[in-house]
Amino acid sequence: RYAGYLRADGVAIVNRRRIVPVTVSAGNAKYPEDVEERLKTRFGRLILVDGGHLARETGNVRTENVVLLGTLSRFLEIPLRAWEGAIARLVPKRALEANLRAFSLGRKQVR
Repeated sequence: RYAGYLRADGVAIVNRRRIVPVTVSAGNAKYPEDVEERLKTRFGRLILVDGGHLARETGNVRTENVVLLGTLSRFLEIPLRAWEGAIARLVPKRALEANLRAFSLGRKQVR
């Protein structure tokens, strides 16, 4: 939906999890079968992340966005220590370990 905002030399980080629009679930539209192929032809650099699967690996499915944040962090010139510090400040203590693991798993998606 926001693909037009990405620079030609930008990186698209896309979660593989399907989010079915109401129009599809109501039967008024069909979910495209070739989403990944369309994305590959549209973006010069595409990173597909199975955020849901990786979040489940942490034991906390609510860390899915942190997985994607970890992937994003590989492209920004912000020190790893700053990312981890921000997560530690913003995430409740009981969920900190899972979120730091999710962040690390996300970072590993970029080679």
